[in-house]
Amino acid sequence: MTRERLAGVLLLVAVVLGSVLFARIDGRRVAGVATAVPGATAPSVGDCVVGVAGPLTVPTRAAFPPSSLSVASVGETSVTYSDCSGEHVGEVVAYRLTPVTDGEPSKELDNAWCQDVGAGYQSMMQWRFRGATSGLWQPSTNQRFVAILSASTEGSWGACAVLAPGLELYPGSFVESMSGQQAPPPFGLCRSGDHADRWVSCSSPHRVQEFGVAVEAGMSSREAVAACGELIKAMSGMPDVNAGGLLKVQVVGGNTEAGGGDFGDADLDPDSTFGRCRLIVVGPHQLTGTLLGIGANELPLG
Repeated sequence: MTRERLAGVLLLVAVVLGSVLFARIDGRRVAGVATAVPGATAPSVGDCVVGVAGPLTVPTRAAFPPSSLSVASVGETSVTYSDCSGEHVGEVVAYRLTPVTDGEPSKELDNAWCQDVGAGYQSMMQWRFRGATSGLWQPSTNQRFVAILSASTEGSWGACAVLAPGLELYPGSFVESMSGQQAPPPFGLCRSGDHADRWVSCSSPHRVQEFGVAVEAGMSSREAVAACGELIKAMSGMPDVNAGGLLKVQVVGGNTEAGGGDFGDADLDPDSTFGRCRLIVVGPHQLTGTLLGIGANELPLG
């Protein structure tokens, strides 16, 4: 991404975040299901998505984790909305009238536009924590984005919504967590940490959460683990990333050199080129939610 394009994307994200947070200054909307007036089914930025019909209803393995940012699209009749006081599967983060190309609204442009919105969120996350990584780690995030396309060709519009990785229901707001608050339980990259050690939803019981991927191979394990601990501290907001011995920082893979670390240890995998920065549970407990933005709050241990 060029410097000019990155700057444009970051500006777009700043405007989107500002509009959503401003819309919520007076608190959550009153209880009840939002109902559009006849002929006005377009959502507004800040609306919550309570259901999505069609192919997106079945989370795929690719959602844990996504290999790259891709944006699916659905028609407006496939999406239902609610107020944000209850649980939901996503949030509308951007809206626009669909540009017209050769006299017809272009749905492809809406998909590309929503993908730019999603890329902006990822860039914003990396920008927020760039000072904590010592240039060694790239922060890992896990969101899905969907372009919602209007059915009408007159006054055609497009909306972009962020979804929980596995379409899990969650309370609260992912968007508001971008300003430093605790993220809703599903948002993060988590692994079961058992014998099978598979990618799972952070809402499900798990023993491992991943926070970053190494930018380059060949760093010593001491600097890798130290920088990993600083990244986790910044992304979680935890004053003690080891939580008094309940958790441990761990670097896996990366062909790093032998050595120790101040935060945890390194588990070297000769078949892996780039390391992964993780926080693992020590002992019999399991986590039942993400640690992103948890701060000094109680750990979600089960």
